[in-house]
Amino acid sequence: MKRELATIIMLLGLALALAAPAPARAEETHRIEPVDVSASAEQERPNSPYRLPESARAATWSIDQAGIEALEPRDVFDVLSYAPGLQTSFQGRKGMNFISGRGGGNFIGGGGYAILVDGVYVPWTQSSRVMASFPVETIESIRVVRDATTLTLAPLSGLGSIGTAIQGVILIKTIKPAKQQSQVKAGVGNLGRYKAFLSHGDRVGDGYYSLNYNKQHDQGRENWNNGSDSDTLLLKGGYDNQNSFKADASFYYDAASRQIQRSTAVSKTSDAKWRYQPLDTLMATASAAKQWTASQTTNLGLYTGLVDGQTEYRSWSKPKAYSEHDWQDNVVQADLSHIIASGANNLRVGGQAIFWHCPNGQLFYEGVSRDEELYSLYLHDEYALGQALSLDAGARVDHKHITKGLNMYSATDAKPSDLIDDVWAEPSYGVAGGAAYQINKMLEATLRLSYTEQGADEFLLTKSGQTLKPEKQLRYELGLVAQPLPALRVTATAFAYDLTDMKQAVGSVTKGDDVINIYDNADAVRSGCELDLGGWLFTPDLTYGLTYGYQRSNNDIDDKSIPHHLATLRLGYRFAPFQGNLLMRYVSDFESNQFAIDNRYHEMDQYSRIDANVSYDFSLDKAQMRATVFAQNLTDERYQTRLGWEDVGLTYGLELAAKF
Repeated sequence: MKRELATIIMLLGLALALAAPAPARAEETHRIEPVDVSASAEQERPNSPYRLPESARAATWSIDQAGIEALEPRDVFDVLSYAPGLQTSFQGRKGMNFISGRGGGNFIGGGGYAILVDGVYVPWTQSSRVMASFPVETIESIRVVRDATTLTLAPLSGLGSIGTAIQGVILIKTIKPAKQQSQVKAGVGNLGRYKAFLSHGDRVGDGYYSLNYNKQHDQGRENWNNGSDSDTLLLKGGYDNQNSFKADASFYYDAASRQIQRSTAVSKTSDAKWRYQPLDTLMATASAAKQWTASQTTNLGLYTGLVDGQTEYRSWSKPKAYSEHDWQDNVVQADLSHIIASGANNLRVGGQAIFWHCPNGQLFYEGVSRDEELYSLYLHDEYALGQALSLDAGARVDHKHITKGLNMYSATDAKPSDLIDDVWAEPSYGVAGGAAYQINKMLEATLRLSYTEQGADEFLLTKSGQTLKPEKQLRYELGLVAQPLPALRVTATAFAYDLTDMKQAVGSVTKGDDVINIYDNADAVRSGCELDLGGWLFTPDLTYGLTYGYQRSNNDIDDKSIPHHLATLRLGYRFAPFQGNLLMRYVSDFESNQFAIDNRYHEMDQYSRIDANVSYDFSLDKAQMRATVFAQNLTDERYQTRLGWEDVGLTYGLELAAKF
């Protein structure tokens, strides 16, 4: 504790010193761009399939490539942890990384955030395994919509999930060159970490192309079983005639391997010594937009995602014991929408078809083929009444067909025998409405309301032995967006979710090497607020970002299982050719019994993680160079985001980058 306090005091002292007025200086040739983390997303064109209604502005957070670089993140989940009210968590199981918000989704597969990469919907069965190795250097921007009431982007609930509504949508766009540019980056760090990144892109007339390669390696801590290795290739190209036609295509391939981190003795899983070898990911996209008239546009998207891996099972107590399982997780998706953007009105109608296929089983359903198809229709309209007020409303229905699946089973079964063949599940429904009112030039107020209903998949192991009731959610959200000063930007949201018959994990049982959750229905009202402040202090060279999230539930089990307070702080200072960034994340305490060896709830201590980095810009011949020294988790705190799995602690290193 003394070491942590001393470090915090030292860093705050450094921040105050940096905040002192800078002496006059000559204009530098190489000027570093300030940290820019926007509180709200840059709005897409009216005919874009990813355009959000104005009423979603207060609950939308975005970060661009420069902002991501300033964070010096370990992975994409580090970036997402700075979004207001978001909690990221990690566990050493087959599904490793999870995202939650507003009190839900963190401990339930498929109930967190839907992730779209260049339009590809990445189901949680894939994202929890492979997104940690997605190279942040290839990301142009990330937008986080903290609520799922925008019904045109993703399914109402995740594929292969327990049938609970998603909590929001994350849109990741990979880099698209604006001009000819090449980049080389190399880095080394402790724990045997090293990486290399090569990129080249250019525009040719109305077309563009981008070629990217990334290498990442992590030796991991001794006896932690947490090493990883990946080689990633991203190819992207397209054509954009602003007047009539636009087309994009991308190909992403990641050849990886990853050890599955060992837990502490508090978990039932502590004897497992597992590894993914290999863990290969392929994503391919093709999309086109045809603008028939000034107001009429049709968008078509075709996407596929494949994760192909082998899980190796070993045991710490029985080193000679060994087994393996080959598996695949496939998704094919087609989107078709038509948009009529005429003056004050923006009407969009569309549909999605998603095909999910796991021929050799999914997670702990090994050996049992899983095939699901999801067919969706949606309608959304937004209308501006003058310059100050806009109204929007939408509806979506998802029909899920289970070609091959499994019913409820007992954990004592060697493998599930009650299989499902050719069954239509109960449809999921969602309706939503919103309003945005421009009070004055500096202040906008927003309102969003929604209702969703999702049935429960029959494969769930339940406390009563009966199929769970459909889950219903009523959601309310108020928002404010303000910029009272040129140097101050503020967004604030307050929300309340009324949940009836939600799916709640009430315990777990062991089946072979796997630990399976038991579920029951429960009611809850979740409520809270989020605040995001950003801008600069004294000088535009000293930038800051501050977020705070508060969440509660009137259901006792629900309430004690979530941290009530989440906060982040970002400080960036530039004194060309130097730039420094100080970063802090705080998560309050909560309780968890997930995989607990005694099935009792254990306290998860509050934690503060502090990161820092300093960069130096210089030129070498025609290349613009940047050298960066960085450190993550400066206080070496072994905090836990899921019971039994600690953070690796202090990591540090050096990076050298060249652009030309």
